[in-house]
Amino acid sequence: LRIAFTKRTLSIHYSKYVCHSVNALPFTTTSKEKESEWVKSFAALGDDHNRAIKIFDQAATKYDDSIGAAGYQLPKMCSKLIKKHLFKNIDTDYTTLKILDVGCGTGLGGEQLVKDYGFKNVTGIDLSEESLAVSKTKNIYSKLMICSLDKKLDKINDNEFDVLICLGVLTYIQNKQFLFNEFSRIIKPNGIMMMSHRQDFMMNDKWIFNEMEKVNDNDNKNDNGNKIDHWKCLELTEPFKHLPDDPSYGDHCLAHMYVAQNKKC
Repeated sequence: LRIAFTKRTLSIHYSKYVCHSVNALPFTTTSKEKESEWVKSFAALGDDHNRAIKIFDQAATKYDDSIGAAGYQLPKMCSKLIKKHLFKNIDTDYTTLKILDVGCGTGLGGEQLVKDYGFKNVTGIDLSEESLAVSKTKNIYSKLMICSLDKKLDKINDNEFDVLICLGVLTYIQNKQFLFNEFSRIIKPNGIMMMSHRQDFMMNDKWIFNEMEKVNDNDNKNDNGNKIDHWKCLELTEPFKHLPDDPSYGDHCLAHMYVAQNKKC
């Protein structure tokens, strides 16, 4: 483990490279011993980029079954919030909106949204090639790309997407403020962003979300020359059980959903 000290927070970062749903450990649920092996594997990653990819690639084919057995709730919660916050502001055919699934992994988030609402234009990005291969077999994504979230998302244009979802990813992202600025760049003005974050980590990281709700860019102005925020928080849910059927996580590892609207020029 590497311990990082800053003025604003004290936190433990496992890896700056992992951009996948590692909140959902273990990848098999046969025993606590097996779970411990997976946890130790992730904790030991450090900055080993190639090893991170290898672990996620190895887990890809059994990920859906394992997380399904744990009662994984993030895709369903995201879908409910899409209905609550997106559709009331849409007066056109919402199925044509461009959706970006960040850290899509094996495609559980995108799969839920396509099933519930029939979205036709969903792009997924992830670090694990094998996970993307599983996603491809589901025929729900119009495009899949390998991307690292610690760098500029240079495969994605400014203002390219209407909606962004990011489920089970932020826990293991080191430079969240950089990533959030990228989210603001690639999402259209007034677009919607939905992110999950573990409750225990949110206590340390909430200031980063708060910073995105403040005016922190002198060039971020509306047509009248008034400064505006990067984004507006629409909802921070109460913590909920995101793996309720896994005794190692159910009552002990809760998550929030954070919903924001992009307010850039």
